Amino acid sequence: MKKKTMRMLSAALAVTLLSGCGAAQTNTPAETSVNQAMLLEKSAQPQESAYTFPEKFTGDWTGQEGKLTIHADAQVVAELGTALPTATVEPREFTQEDVDNLLKVLLKGEPLYGFNSAQKYLMTAAVSENGNYMAAAAMGQDGGSFTSSLQIYKLTSDALQADAALSGGVYELGTVDGRFCAATDKALCFVKADGSVRTYDYQGANLARCSINGGKFAAVLLENYSSGGLTHLATVNTAGEEIAALTVDSQVLDLSAAGRYVAVLYTSSLVIYDRNLRQCAVLEDVNFARRVLMRSDGSAVLAGTNSASLYLP
Repeated sequence: MKKKTMRMLSAALAVTLLSGCGAAQTNTPAETSVNQAMLLEKSAQPQESAYTFPEKFTGDWTGQEGKLTIHADAQVVAELGTALPTATVEPREFTQEDVDNLLKVLLKGEPLYGFNSAQKYLMTAAVSENGNYMAAAAMGQDGGSFTSSLQIYKLTSDALQADAALSGGVYELGTVDGRFCAATDKALCFVKADGSVRTYDYQGANLARCSINGGKFAAVLLENYSSGGLTHLATVNTAGEEIAALTVDSQVLDLSAAGRYVAVLYTSSLVIYDRNLRQCAVLEDVNFARRVLMRSDGSAVLAGTNSASLYLP
């Protein structure tokens, strides 16, 4: 095919011109990518060498296996001045001063979120799975009694989205199947972004362990001393309904749920169940392990004092 020749107009050179000017500076391994906001103050300072626009931009490029040729020959007009603001940067760890300067530029000195600790005590916080909301677990007093609530904010606003009352004091806060989940000393509380709450009551039992770390369901281990010390393992959905339950006779060291599975680490074995608490896999001789991390693909990480291993059923 006959070669096509294209002459570029000066109005179409804006993007190419910037990349061409940048090519005049030699790249070194020490260069790093930084947020533009952090360069504002640095680029305004006098530089040892000034970078300016060229008076003319020329170049030839060939592509598409020689089928396309681009030729540029244009005058450069810089209406806002010929000097280019530049800054020399070096990679290093962020300091508190760097963070303060960045927040000053991005937030313009206005806090995005504020909390009055004189009214309530902030215990912990979590971000929703979609990254749109933050929930802060707070404890206060009402008539001489302690109260707990979950204050929900949209991350793009400082206005309170919802304030959901919780049953009992919050031990742990996480997310389950798109909802916030607060494990209290009385119940599992599943909270939507609008503040509506569904609860799974422990019925007087004590919470021994739980897993509320972004899976499709929650897993809890309850101890009922009034019933002879029976240990109750249960999986729970976000409606506050028990999916399945079984009585555990052995000591449980750790508990972890992810995806469709829940891993229970006993003193001498690891058992992986599905959400209906049917056994899917058993690993014996795990005396070294003290913690377990269930993964959504069905594998599990066992961690001990000096080592860790990945179990693939």
